[in-house]
Amino acid sequence: MNSLRLAVLLSIALFTLSSCGKEEEAPTSADAGDGPHNSLLSYVPAGTPYLGGNLAPAPNDVIDSFLKRLEPAAATAQAQLDELKAQMEASPDGADPASRLGLAVLHELDGKLNRAGLESLGLDLQGQQVFYGMGVFPTARVELGDAQALKATVQRVLDATGITEPQQEFQGVAYWKVAAESDPSQGKLPVSVYIAILEDHIAFSIFPDSGQTELLPLFLGLKKPDTSDAETRLKAVQSKYGYTPYFAAVADMSLLADELLSPDALFVRSAGDWYTKELAGLGDQCKSEFREIIGHTPRLVMGSTELTANAIGMQYVVETQPDQALQLIGLLADVPMGTAASNRLLEFAFGLKVGAVRDFLLAKATAVTASPYQCEQLQDLNAQATATLAKLNEPLPPLVNNFRGLRLSLNQLSMGQSSVPEAAAGLLAVHVDQPELFVGMAQMFLPDLSSLKLVKGEPPVQLPQTMIPLADTVAFAALTESAIGIAMGADEEKALVPYLEQSAATNGTFLSVSYDSAAYLDFTSKLQDGLEEFTEQADETADPEAGQQGPVKTVSEAMRQAYANAVDRSQIDARFTEQGLLIDSRMTFK
Repeated sequence: MNSLRLAVLLSIALFTLSSCGKEEEAPTSADAGDGPHNSLLSYVPAGTPYLGGNLAPAPNDVIDSFLKRLEPAAATAQAQLDELKAQMEASPDGADPASRLGLAVLHELDGKLNRAGLESLGLDLQGQQVFYGMGVFPTARVELGDAQALKATVQRVLDATGITEPQQEFQGVAYWKVAAESDPSQGKLPVSVYIAILEDHIAFSIFPDSGQTELLPLFLGLKKPDTSDAETRLKAVQSKYGYTPYFAAVADMSLLADELLSPDALFVRSAGDWYTKELAGLGDQCKSEFREIIGHTPRLVMGSTELTANAIGMQYVVETQPDQALQLIGLLADVPMGTAASNRLLEFAFGLKVGAVRDFLLAKATAVTASPYQCEQLQDLNAQATATLAKLNEPLPPLVNNFRGLRLSLNQLSMGQSSVPEAAAGLLAVHVDQPELFVGMAQMFLPDLSSLKLVKGEPPVQLPQTMIPLADTVAFAALTESAIGIAMGADEEKALVPYLEQSAATNGTFLSVSYDSAAYLDFTSKLQDGLEEFTEQADETADPEAGQQGPVKTVSEAMRQAYANAVDRSQIDARFTEQGLLIDSRMTFK
């Protein structure tokens, strides 16, 4: 059974490579002119609490461009496969089931770590996909290029491994069922993983054995929902937020609450006695209060904002009630944010009115303490609100209350052998209501600053060398109406005042991060290497051969290097809007 589990997991790793969308024939239904369609959406029941998928295929040139960038890593992986095959074939442990399984998978992948090779196994790198909930139980479907070829691939692996446990069958449809670890006495629902290779796609799901009678026909496609609103819901999300048709997803928190709290819901019917008893113990008051909390964020949304050979963009949305959204917008400070056009190593900007944030949290804590939750399961929230109220009622120091934001524009960061910065160049800005107060407080605690004459509108003043942690590095400070700034590194002071006086955007952004992705990978890699070296030196009992480069690490390093060579910049922006919290991420490629 363990071998079967491993075989299934390895198969899943292959299947997930099918991830975009496939060219569709013109639909024959009445909505033929309503844009592209995803036939797998017909399996999604109406009112599912969450769903996601594509409505159009990803362009072939996009898929091919990414595969092209991964060719060096694929070549390294192929070399490692060849080496592993030779080792396993020569190993006296070759008769071990796990070794036979690994060797069988390697044989199937041999020479096929490319688009043509993967598609020959039955995969479709332009396949449609959808994930959704049968109730709350996760289900995913991925279109295949050749279902029979994939079945043959899996069967060859099973035959070579000596796994004889047959697939199960229901009404003539075969499937695999792998029991997951569970313990009803500990409140863990006994569930199993279901996998089926159907006529044109592969399906995955997780649900309890107690719900098999109702759920298995739906999972195997023997019984399709009478109605499905999946396509309508995805298109509505795509239209509202301007997403591309390549991916969109939505989770309705109210529908999710219904599934968990309604006695006649699919999840409750399938979960069995252990959950029914828990649900009965909640009572109407608890259910009402749970729904009230969930109602503050009605939906979670995500979607593709850009997909080309040179850039990928995604957006994540936490929708809030309109009054809550307006309150969040009121927390914004007028702090300039970074720009995607920057070529600096790192651009970071954060801006919120600390005093307003404190008042916002104070109002929330006050509301809970004034009308505490009655549900026993929510008493911890009452206690947290009381503790928060006590802390927030303490007066804020003037510097904290006047704080509006922080910005950093880094142009250079050099790491030493001990993973400690040796050199840096860039600009730092602290935005406050009264910069002079900030400087005055700093001069009280740092005597070296007492002789500096920082005046608004005057050129930057050089800082004493004793205040700079990096040797042979110059630094300057300057003051404007709303910020105090520091420039570190040669010639950086020329850009300090213009940096401090940049105008703020008005699109609700309060956090912006833009960075050179390859430099970030190099930085984190050096940090990790330094940590591993330190750990090995501190552990006298460590195996001296443990740090040697194994095949998995070799392939991982090749993937990291291929990624570093391909990627250009990454940017993340978080903003408050009338919809709620929006987080945009974008990655560009060389």
